[in-house]
This record gives sequence, structure tokens and C-alpha cells, in this order.
Amino acid sequence: MIAWSVKPRQAYLSKDGIKKIKSALTNDIFKQEMLHTYEQKSASRDELVRRAREEMKTLVQEIQTSIGSHSEAELLMVTLAAQLEAVKGKKKYSYLPKAVKKTVDKVVNQMEQLPIIDEFYQVW
Repeated sequence: MIAWSVKPRQAYLSKDGIKKIKSALTNDIFKQEMLHTYEQKSASRDELVRRAREEMKTLVQEIQTSIGSHSEAELLMVTLAAQLEAVKGKKKYSYLPKAVKKTVDKVVNQMEQLPIIDEFYQVW
């Protein structure tokens, strides 16, 4: 490997730079071998997303038709929606205010009690 710089004695690669070069070479060398793994990963992710969307539609329809059976979850979702409208910037969990995080935690706790959500956890 040759490192070049316009200034003498500055042709230096940091450990991070060497790591990036090794990673690029490894990815290039093993590209064909990893292709099958990447395709499998993408197919699994796509299937999980597809099933999650179908189940979420079913769940939303169930909640809409059975008012009262998930009243606490519904109330929490309405509360969360209102809180998220007031949040500026990324709506990523780590960036949310503490009060909103608590509401998200409560929603997740309510949702994980549903059998279909538990099934998703098992698949994940």
C-alpha cells in the first residue's frame, strides 16, 4: 500500500482510515459470497414488513369495530398522537421528551399484551 501527500511527511493513514480501506477491500472481495445472504435478509425483512402491515390493518379495524375492548390502548394512542404533534424535529424515541417516552412505553406495554403482537415479537 502506498500513501501519498502533497506535503512531505504527511502521508499517514490513521487506524480508522486503514480500517475503512480493509472494509472496502473485504466487501469487494467477498461481494459474490455475501450476495445470497443480503438477498435472504432483504426477503425476510420485506416479508415481516408485509405481514406487519396486514396485521396492523386488521388490528386497526378490530379496534374501530370493538370500541371499549381496547379503550386504554385507544386513549393512550390518542394521547401519544397529540404529544407527537407538539414535538419538533425527529420523532425518534431517543430524541423524545421524557413525558412522550413514558406514553410510548405505556402504549408498547398495552400493545404487547395482544396475542398478534406477541407473535411478531417471536418472529423478530
